[in-house]
Amino acid sequence: MKTVCNLTTKKSRCYFCVSRVQPRLSKTITLIFLSLSLLSIIAKAQTCGNAIDGFAAAAGVTGGAGGQNIVVTNLNSSGAGSLKDAIAQSGRRIITFTPGLTGTINFTNVVYVDFPDMTIDGKGADITVSGFSLSVHKGNSTPVQNVIIKNLTFGNTEPDRSAIRIEFGSSNVWVDHCTFYNNSVGNTGQGLSIWDRGLGFNGLTGITLSWNHFKTPNKKSILIGSETEYTGGRVSIHNNWFEGVDARNPRVHSGMLVHMWNNYLDNWVEYGVGVSDGADLLSQNDIFDKNGGTAVDPAYGNVNANSVNVNGSYRIGSPLPTTGTTGIFPLSSITYTANIQTANEILRQRIMQGAGANRCSAPTIDAVQFFRSGRWVPRPIVGDTSKPYQLAVFGSNFDEQSKVLVNGIEVLTTLVNNSELHAKLPAGRVSSVGNLRIQVRNSGGQTSNLLTF
Repeated sequence: MKTVCNLTTKKSRCYFCVSRVQPRLSKTITLIFLSLSLLSIIAKAQTCGNAIDGFAAAAGVTGGAGGQNIVVTNLNSSGAGSLKDAIAQSGRRIITFTPGLTGTINFTNVVYVDFPDMTIDGKGADITVSGFSLSVHKGNSTPVQNVIIKNLTFGNTEPDRSAIRIEFGSSNVWVDHCTFYNNSVGNTGQGLSIWDRGLGFNGLTGITLSWNHFKTPNKKSILIGSETEYTGGRVSIHNNWFEGVDARNPRVHSGMLVHMWNNYLDNWVEYGVGVSDGADLLSQNDIFDKNGGTAVDPAYGNVNANSVNVNGSYRIGSPLPTTGTTGIFPLSSITYTANIQTANEILRQRIMQGAGANRCSAPTIDAVQFFRSGRWVPRPIVGDTSKPYQLAVFGSNFDEQSKVLVNGIEVLTTLVNNSELHAKLPAGRVSSVGNLRIQVRNSGGQTSNLLTF
């Protein structure tokens, strides 16, 4: 079983520790010579600079990958070419939108996901969904699995409704790069609810919420719970921006288990995160930004959680409490490796830049390795033009359009995954020491930090 991984402890990702990284990089070289077709399959699974991770990745969520492409061509509430009609189709499917399509789709009644294996991706359009809920479960109140929702804005939801509902035991769901606002008019609504209604379906596992923006006006962001003491739910929440939302950032109860990391909670009103009723929360390297107020309440409503572990927090202002331990979090439940960044001002800026619909995150370089003539070298020899060098660039938020820049010039680049790129340094392009500059530019045009050799 893999355990939780904090990037700050990855000492093997240093620039010149060749002996420590040699086993991993030997495999890296093998990957350089994989067929381009295989690499293109890897690349197509990643958009907007981040790959699926957390409990959804561990569950093998693929959405509609490999299925038919259904294009939404209008903003109608229903009928041919509408989003509702596309969702109602059966079979593995990827739902996209006519490029540049802009406006609001108003659901006049609840829209149910009656069939599994579906991706909805609003990339390249500017779509807001309003009105009634998008319910990730069947209309007959039974579960559905393997659903991805990306790059949509949800606003002006009907009173006392959640914009997205994952209920009735549905599982294996990824909600990524969406924006939520004004979703909680009334007492019970919020941007997103993950809720077990106690009907014996269980489920609510394999769920990841990443790079979403919950913003004011909004009373509540995320409700994760159950009408019974259900203990099987598993939810990952990372790199989300909770901006000025009153509460439920998230609210966790009734035996559910949540792993949070690298989220930015900004200027909440009632509380930041509320945990109770036997739930388990692990918060790692989250950012809490407020003068006064409770950041994490381990016994919301005076009902104790099973465990609340908060560590590595970055505090702005005076939010309390943000660190501490209540109970023992069951670490064996984390069946994946999380790429956890140090919580600081750099991370805060990255989240503000990258969270929300159609907002890509800037890439970051952690380390670069050079390879020539069958061996790893710390740096190309100045003036050596006889043979080209290979580069292995390690970092985060790489995507299928990422390019390695050497002294500002793009070089041939291959994506391995969202944290590793391979590139060729052409013969002759070797600067003097201190003047070989490496950067990465991604599909959104954003450029990484600069490493100099």
